[in-house]
Amino acid sequence: MNIAIINVVGVEGSTGKLATNLAKRFILQGHNCKVFHGRGKKSRDGVHVKQGCFFDNAVHYLVARRTGKEGYYSTYFTKRIIKKVSVFKPDRIIILNLHGHWMNIPLFLNEVAKMNVTIDWFMCDEFPYTARCEYTNGCDGYKNCCRDCPRYKNAGIQYREKEEYYRKLVDKTNFSSVQYIVERAKGSSLLRNARFAYKNTGIDTEFYHPTEDKFREKHNIAKNKIILLDVAPFSNPRKGVKMFLDAARMLASDEKYLFINVGYDGKTAVELPNFMTIPYVSDQEELREIYSAADMYICTSVEDALPNACVEAMSCGTPITAFNISGMPYLAEYPVLTLLDSVSAESIVAAVRNSKRKNREIIELCRSEAIEKYEFTKFSDSFL
Repeated sequence: MNIAIINVVGVEGSTGKLATNLAKRFILQGHNCKVFHGRGKKSRDGVHVKQGCFFDNAVHYLVARRTGKEGYYSTYFTKRIIKKVSVFKPDRIIILNLHGHWMNIPLFLNEVAKMNVTIDWFMCDEFPYTARCEYTNGCDGYKNCCRDCPRYKNAGIQYREKEEYYRKLVDKTNFSSVQYIVERAKGSSLLRNARFAYKNTGIDTEFYHPTEDKFREKHNIAKNKIILLDVAPFSNPRKGVKMFLDAARMLASDEKYLFINVGYDGKTAVELPNFMTIPYVSDQEELREIYSAADMYICTSVEDALPNACVEAMSCGTPITAFNISGMPYLAEYPVLTLLDSVSAESIVAAVRNSKRKNREIIELCRSEAIEKYEFTKFSDSFL
């Protein structure tokens, strides 16, 4: 079977990792698979096919900001992607993320709807059923066709246009995602009469497993120190890492705790005795060591569906603490997951003060829940 995966990036980030792992799994099973993308690194592995460039992405972004309509430009590279996909002659197309200023979405979806293929759309966020929001922060305006959107101009117009080019696509597409996304998608007129399925994202639970605590040795971290981890870019307000830093400031005088932010991209160095910053980590073995060393993974996202980093940390035996928002309550059960009702640094501080060094029991609980719910082959095989 020929399988085409469509995503904004090829290998980077959570969706790039997802696209790449799906391709690897399908190829191992004897299928032909290619990942078509428009941003990120260009690969020569014969699997990833990039059609796009930084200049085009930048122009798309600037024009979209001016017009309020994202996903209507990059026509030249979209036509190239359509041609490449057509030449590949897929039997199945798996769509992940189309937004991100790299594709003319109406043009692409209109052409895909004409193809005699099976279409699966795994909704990584809320963009597929809203005018253009990746995350709605609980807003139900999409149920009213995104009229009077407080965030984007022309959202109502874009929603109505989306209804037009979705019309031929919806009947032949299988829509799936985590429970939170699916339940909200059912309320959108864009996906009226669509076929839905609950589907948790998948990770390689064989790779992401508890390891020996080499990270503490490398960084001379005392064995009795409680490590609190957050893997997210500091500069992205949606990820809420500033609250993580504020919580560290409030606990700066307590030597029991060490806060670590992996992916720190702040403009200035953080000078706190209990706060360690590590830039973006591409080496997954190194990231696995960090996940394994942490006693608690604190997800500070204020809008999210189901972050891969949380699942990876869980698979490495680390319990999760997160705000009670969006899809987070569906992630796991207590004590693997602790939910905070208040979205604030103060609630993080309270959770940290109740924390302790993780033990073998909690490590095994986290690991077993990750395997049961997020084992990758269950996810990949659900598309076949």
